[in-house]
Amino acid sequence: QESLDAARRASFSNSTVQMFMLTDREEYSARKSFGVLYENSNGVQLGVTMKGSDPKYMTEFTKYSEKAAAAFILYGGLDTPVSTYRQSFTEAKRQDKIIQYALQPNNLADLLAITENDTHIIKLAKDLQATGAKILIRFACEMNEVSSHWYTEDYAAYIRSFRYVADIFHEYAPNCAMVWSPNFYPADNMDRYYPGDAYVDYVGISAYYEYAPETDPLQQGIDRSRFDAVLDTIVGLYGHKKPIIISEGGASYYHVASGKDITDLASKQLYNFLTYLPIKYPQVNAMYLFETVDAGGRKFELSKNEAYRKVFVEAISSDFYVSHTKEETQGLPYSFELGNNVRVPGETVTLCAYFKTFNNDFSYAVYAINGTEVGRVSDVPYSLGVDLSAYKGQTITLTATAYDSTGAVCAAKSYTLIVK
Repeated sequence: QESLDAARRASFSNSTVQMFMLTDREEYSARKSFGVLYENSNGVQLGVTMKGSDPKYMTEFTKYSEKAAAAFILYGGLDTPVSTYRQSFTEAKRQDKIIQYALQPNNLADLLAITENDTHIIKLAKDLQATGAKILIRFACEMNEVSSHWYTEDYAAYIRSFRYVADIFHEYAPNCAMVWSPNFYPADNMDRYYPGDAYVDYVGISAYYEYAPETDPLQQGIDRSRFDAVLDTIVGLYGHKKPIIISEGGASYYHVASGKDITDLASKQLYNFLTYLPIKYPQVNAMYLFETVDAGGRKFELSKNEAYRKVFVEAISSDFYVSHTKEETQGLPYSFELGNNVRVPGETVTLCAYFKTFNNDFSYAVYAINGTEVGRVSDVPYSLGVDLSAYKGQTITLTATAYDSTGAVCAAKSYTLIVK
């Protein structure tokens, strides 16, 4: 734990600059199709916890979000009868919504008791198949976090149980896709629990903003972490071979340890996370908002915090967040990360930039081509439409520079691009 904490503190000192291009040219799509059930071609399916496990929340959520959700989370134990949620599955089928069913053991012994061709799991799979709903099975999630009730360092034992369950669902419940979903922290051990490509349809992650001023290397009580960077590890490990979903996530606007309201900070972290999500991580298929109070007292409810709700609504108003479960998404641009000697189209494209520094103090960003300013933007994701038609057949230098609140340069990066 000490080494993990030291690594986290050290990461704050690393500056990051990334540039992205939004274009309607499919050749720049960074999302591969894996042929997985309910996988969409572009955009982020909007999901949310089904508060109170009440199917009426499928409609009620729209009052707070101002955009309908495509999917909802239900939580169930290995002994929970499917009939407990029959109305929810029926309504999901009627509305063509996805149910992410978080199937959870009671404890480690419960997990390890699962056997190959387990008759109890087979019945559960058949019962879920009989609902006719579109279902993602998120089995034994957050297994890498020590507080999990089924946490074990015997990685092989966990993998064995997951594989048994995956084999059963793949055989007896063809309307169900399997989700393997570790916790975002610690990030250095999640890959040890990976069951293997044949057993995993989606890679998920529980992704949360944790206010932690005690981690400030300068001991100034400033939380220097960035929620919008939390997916770097999971996408880096699996984004090339599996569709990614944020199984559940949010930014708590209540700091339990101090009892402080941190709405302003949490709202900013959530807004930046949701704004950059489809740009930085086009591999992500869905994002499920954790929209309740958790067991530890952290608060995420939209209905109980108007400022937090408004930020959420503004962020998901982007066309990138979709309310449907269709496989094909039309009309959305593709996000492509730029790099040296990349070929770009000689037409109007939208540039975006991501900056992360120790102080994270940004006032505005300036874009320049061959040293000449072409525009400046003050709001994330620093989007700017740029016409590259005049540079066809040329090699150009594109620079993005961030300025802090004092007007000083705090981050910059240049790329050599080939305009075709």
